[in-house]
Amino acid sequence: MSDTQSSTSLADKPRAKALTWRGLILRILVGYVLFVVVSQLFFPFPTGDNRTAAQKIVEAAIGNLMQFLAILAATSLIAVLIAKVPYSNRTKPLTPFLSGALFATLLISGLLIYGGWYATKSASNHNSAQSRVVGGVTSLGGVPAKPDHFIQYSYPNDGFEAAFPSKPSEIRTDKGLEHGYVNSYQAVVVNPTSQYSVFVNHSPKKVFEDASIDAYLDGFLRGLVMISDNASLKYKRLTRFIGFPAMEYKYTHTIEGVPFVGHGIVFIVDGDHIRLSHIYTANDHSADEHFQRFIGSFQLMPVDVPLCSQRFEDRKRGISFSPPEGWKKGTPKYGQVVAIFSNPAGHSITVFDSGVPAYSCENYKYEMQTTQGLQAEGNTKLQGRPVTWLKSTAHNAAAKIRMTSIHYCVNTASGAIILIGAAPEETFFRSETIFRKAAASMVVRK
Repeated sequence: MSDTQSSTSLADKPRAKALTWRGLILRILVGYVLFVVVSQLFFPFPTGDNRTAAQKIVEAAIGNLMQFLAILAATSLIAVLIAKVPYSNRTKPLTPFLSGALFATLLISGLLIYGGWYATKSASNHNSAQSRVVGGVTSLGGVPAKPDHFIQYSYPNDGFEAAFPSKPSEIRTDKGLEHGYVNSYQAVVVNPTSQYSVFVNHSPKKVFEDASIDAYLDGFLRGLVMISDNASLKYKRLTRFIGFPAMEYKYTHTIEGVPFVGHGIVFIVDGDHIRLSHIYTANDHSADEHFQRFIGSFQLMPVDVPLCSQRFEDRKRGISFSPPEGWKKGTPKYGQVVAIFSNPAGHSITVFDSGVPAYSCENYKYEMQTTQGLQAEGNTKLQGRPVTWLKSTAHNAAAKIRMTSIHYCVNTASGAIILIGAAPEETFFRSETIFRKAAASMVVRK
């Protein structure tokens, strides 16, 4: 009796644990999902990646698939050899051996993921001193990122967007009242160490004349090379970058005894300089390719500074509005000018009160057409009032420059009131958003 029961239980035991091919495939799929999830926990997408969750999931799934299949194929081959080479195993089903191969795949994958993470962390610590020097601040410290994995980042406050290999650190350096400040955006990559930076200068002193710009760029580069250790200028050339006067340069120097190369472009926009810089180790053979990708991604965009919390108000005329934060209030030269605000680059906002009940926006439009010509016109509503907007470009003889302006005109019982936003033609687009916001804030109590 006991022998029969024993033989029955032994016969039933394999059937209870038999693994079908469908079950094996299900286990492989579950194992693959686990592999992808763990990989993303140790190596997440860079902060600031603006792609959708679905796009990230698809990239993670495809990117990890080949790695998983390669490991699974190797372990499965070993499992098949174990199942078929020994004579005693040849009559046994193959699926349990392949299930063991899946377990081995997950174990090996886990070790590889942890090893890769640990190696990256160790490399980051090893290069932290170099990265801190390159970045200029300890907080940069060597961000592990693929140098060919660039993501576009936008900075409306400084009016630009550019692609970096990781989310840049943002730093403001004050240089005193006479020299203003510099906003820098810096991303450091390790293995090999390199830094991608955009420096945006904000100086109260502007440079506009062509000869002065050339001298400024040359002097700036000489100063940059002078403050670097063991520096040697390899080349420099005056050029134009995205339509603005610029200088491209390359020089070698050392940081804590390690040879580095500095490659960059500095250019002048609205009388101030913006510099794109790539610092990399001398043995980085992909540096030129990455530099071209970096500068090729750079674009100027409309500056979007906030409006001042303290409104300008002319109670006598019943006009108020919010000027841009940081713009300086000027002194009107004519009685019909309610207010004027400007920035150091020559971008300005002027509010004009005709003070003549019979003078309407149609009269103003006619004058504009006959004196300057109109590029564009339209109608909108601001603060519930119908508004006529007009855009024109004309040569300013005093400034020796072409100026573009946009005019927001409101009809009132006391005559037309106009808010005018003006800027040099080539950089007008940088303040157009600010002009629109200032006009939208205007309240007329007439």
